[in-house]
Amino acid sequence: MAVSRVAAAILALAGLLMSACSVEEAVERLLSAETLAFADRAQSALIARNAETLRELMGEEVSSQVTDEQLESALALAPQSLQSARTLYAHVNRMVSTEGGSTTATLRREIVGDDGDIAVITMVITTVEGRRSLYRLYILPITEEVLAAERFDLIGKSALHYAVLAWAVAAPLLSLAALVAVVRTKRLKRRILWFVVCLVGVGSLSLNWSTGAWAATGLSVVLFGAMVQKAPYAPWVLQVAAPWGALLFWAAAATGRLPRRAA
Repeated sequence: MAVSRVAAAILALAGLLMSACSVEEAVERLLSAETLAFADRAQSALIARNAETLRELMGEEVSSQVTDEQLESALALAPQSLQSARTLYAHVNRMVSTEGGSTTATLRREIVGDDGDIAVITMVITTVEGRRSLYRLYILPITEEVLAAERFDLIGKSALHYAVLAWAVAAPLLSLAALVAVVRTKRLKRRILWFVVCLVGVGSLSLNWSTGAWAATGLSVVLFGAMVQKAPYAPWVLQVAAPWGALLFWAAAATGRLPRRAA
């Protein structure tokens, strides 16, 4: 059955995602060895409070825009020793023009000092004609305030929080139930189309669980009508969408209007 093949493909994709390589392995494939070595050098200079080396890595143009006071203030935010470090995020953007090409790599690392201090550093490294420079450096000390902002709790939340949470639970259940019904309904016309439309939600509302900030968009598609986003040391973000396909299917089933082939 065609639907069975579609379902098998979805399960295979899910298995592939679950067996994906670690962040460190992915970073090694994404970034060149030279860029990683450059990032290691910048990280070492940061921990050693070596402002001279950091300015050298920045290059003249960027370094001229940073005062000594700004650099010293930034250096004071990082741990003074290194117990461990791990990569949290990496991204590469490549641009090509008639004048040549450039690459911008963003690398985010968690640094733990010997005294237990933790900081997240974000390095933006540009490469132009083979020459690398530290274009941006962000340092976020991990304080109790940061840790509190990433917690998921249900106490003291607004009505919007509870409504979105209920929606995030109900939408996938509604979609999954519709998918099962699509597969099991006999002589259903356009079964593949029903399967696809019941699989997604259209339009979305995103809610920052910590701050309550929200944003809505009508031009988005969300698998199963709900998604949860959580990056290290960042708030939980719930994204929900209207499962119009599943709602339409259940409405048609309830009124006896599902299109069926003749027996």
